[in-house]
Amino acid sequence: MAERSVGALFSMTRACYKPEMTLRRALDKNNGLRAELLRGGLGVFVVYSAGILLNLALAVLLARLLGPEEFGLYSFLIAFTTLLSVLALSGLPALVTRETARAEAKEKWATIKGLWRWASGVALISSVILMAIAAVAWPLIASTQPSLPRMAYVAGLALIPLMVYLRLCEAALRGLRNVLQAGLPEYLFGRVMFILLVVVFFRVSGGGVAEVTVLHILALATALIAGAALVMLVRPVKLSREARWDMEPKAWTKAALPLAFVVSSSVIMGEADKIMLGLMAAPAELGLYAVGSKGAALVAFGLTVVNNTASPYAARLHAMEDMRRLQALAARSAGAAVLFALPLFIAFMLVGEDILVLLFGSAYSSAQVPLAILSVGYMASAATGPSDLLLVMAGQERVVGKVTAFVALANVVLNAALIPSFGANGAALATALSIVAWKSALWWSVRKRLDIDSSILGLLREKSGGQ
Repeated sequence: MAERSVGALFSMTRACYKPEMTLRRALDKNNGLRAELLRGGLGVFVVYSAGILLNLALAVLLARLLGPEEFGLYSFLIAFTTLLSVLALSGLPALVTRETARAEAKEKWATIKGLWRWASGVALISSVILMAIAAVAWPLIASTQPSLPRMAYVAGLALIPLMVYLRLCEAALRGLRNVLQAGLPEYLFGRVMFILLVVVFFRVSGGGVAEVTVLHILALATALIAGAALVMLVRPVKLSREARWDMEPKAWTKAALPLAFVVSSSVIMGEADKIMLGLMAAPAELGLYAVGSKGAALVAFGLTVVNNTASPYAARLHAMEDMRRLQALAARSAGAAVLFALPLFIAFMLVGEDILVLLFGSAYSSAQVPLAILSVGYMASAATGPSDLLLVMAGQERVVGKVTAFVALANVVLNAALIPSFGANGAALATALSIVAWKSALWWSVRKRLDIDSSILGLLREKSGGQ
């Protein structure tokens, strides 16, 4: 039985490396989506692969220059500001991508302009409010993290609006089906600039958490300028010539609230481990965990590429009620994500410690256990496919929100229970269990509500004609 299961899995995943078969089944020749998705998928894979390698190089550079303790402080600060930036966005990126794609398909250019203007205004107000609240909360943060410099904290707050508007630029580009360009500002321009700034600065004078955070601001500002320029360059001519803008604030607010719930809960689940570990353990412990988390995130990279590539196409196929092609797109996406994740997963499980010592140094060898535990969770996530994406693009964001909120709460409880006794390993176990529970529940919701199997097993369903 086991041999047959492994053989079936191998046959299914191997099929995903036959581009002609994959895209011919997923998308008909009668329209341009097939060739467009192939070009976009290949380009996005290249850009995001370069971006993930740059991110790894940046993590290695900072971990070696700062050491476990200061790298832990920096990781805590970035996790905290990332959480605040997502709360400020209130689900706007997913809304902007979805509504831009829908309006572009119907050539409602005034609606797109109104949507972008409205989203920018909401994001600005939310960012200012959250920055003010975080500034007031500094005494509390300082009491739990006495080693964190005040200058670093202030600089971290300045990252929030930059993160927010960069995400909106990326969302607009994805909505216009410029998925490749959406990855360029952050994954290439911003990270290359950050690495260059760090290398030059530390070669000249050296520094700590505060100096690195200021360099991060400069790099992110560069990425934002590039993102805004790309939006101006790739927008349709008719959109640039449209003088009017139509706003639907009530409808957009109603749609954004459940999306905000979804995304905020998701980020709480993703960042709670680092924030709570930073509050409950020594900074060096968080530094070790952050290194293991960076490595394990590589396992989920394939699914990230799939989601960013497929999101506008999933929205269009659902709007066209073409469930056959949507099923094919979902299953093939899961297969591609698993194929990318499997070699990394095996390497991390077998020789994870050697890899960590080679890249980060012997001071981070203890990060091997969190690396292995988290890799299991991310591997399971890849196998279930783009379930959350399908539900959001189908307008089922309330379902995603309920599931994600429940799992996020469970994740916080698990971290609070496991970190005091097991430290970084406890945080890794809590996060991995939460990821498995979250993606399993979303996969079941997709099966029940859309009659689509978003997992790698969906390839069998496609082969049998969707029965």
